[in-house]
Amino acid sequence: MENDASKIIMDDLMAEGGATFNYLSQKDMRTAGGWAMLMAILGSISVCIFTLSGASIIFMSQTMGDIGATSSLQGMGILFILVSLLFVAPIIYLFLFAIRAIKAYNIEGANEIHELIGSLKNFFMSFGIVSILSVILFIIWSMYMASQAPGIN
Repeated sequence: MENDASKIIMDDLMAEGGATFNYLSQKDMRTAGGWAMLMAILGSISVCIFTLSGASIIFMSQTMGDIGATSSLQGMGILFILVSLLFVAPIIYLFLFAIRAIKAYNIEGANEIHELIGSLKNFFMSFGIVSILSVILFIIWSMYMASQAPGIN
């Protein structure tokens, strides 16, 4: 019975040219946008910190070349930089969603709703891809580090 009512409502919305936001939806979307903006700012700060950490690890490994751990430290520094740079695209999509969601009070047409939901979709899609790539990079780095350990051939 509930599916029939949902289908009727969706048919009515599509007949009118798309969905619209009511006041509560706009308020909730604006709240979500504020939290998304906070997460995007924290993500940007994290990317900067990880990139600087990777660069400092590479720099330190070059200055400490006489202890023999240069290549593994440089590999770790490069991994830090690569992983941090992978997260740039999801953070950009999160910023776009946050900006559009904060402006939710001005949304009136289906096109703006589509752009809002589209930016959220792009965030989750890019974050999923980056998460998979991060796991793969970690596995490759772990295998490389294990092969560099003394006594393991």
